[in-house]
Amino acid sequence: MKRSLRQFTSILCAGLFLLSLLFVSSALLAQDKKTPTSVERGDKLFEELKCGDCHFKGHDGEGPGKDLSKEGTKRDQQWLMNYLKEFQTTHSKYTQAFQESEIQDLSAYLLSDRSCSEKCH
Repeated sequence: MKRSLRQFTSILCAGLFLLSLLFVSSALLAQDKKTPTSVERGDKLFEELKCGDCHFKGHDGEGPGKDLSKEGTKRDQQWLMNYLKEFQTTHSKYTQAFQESEIQDLSAYLLSDRSCSEKCH
């Protein structure tokens, strides 16, 4: 009886150990999957919303709108966020309001040139 209890305990401990290894390894693998940054999400939004139909940003875009490539060197994030909120009320192309997270991501994307201009020039 004692022997079977020891075997059961050993098997249970081994199983718990393997289960904990599985849990730790899956957590480590989950960390390897990169979560997009706000700048990356803003870049994707810039493309999805077809901002480049009117505006330039780096090499992206062609059209009559303002070149947004250097906005990050001229403005701060709060100014850009306020502008984007106002922008959607004055442009009939955008009938659905941006979500707050989209405004943050777009402004982060526009500000992303600031780091290059400060380092590159």
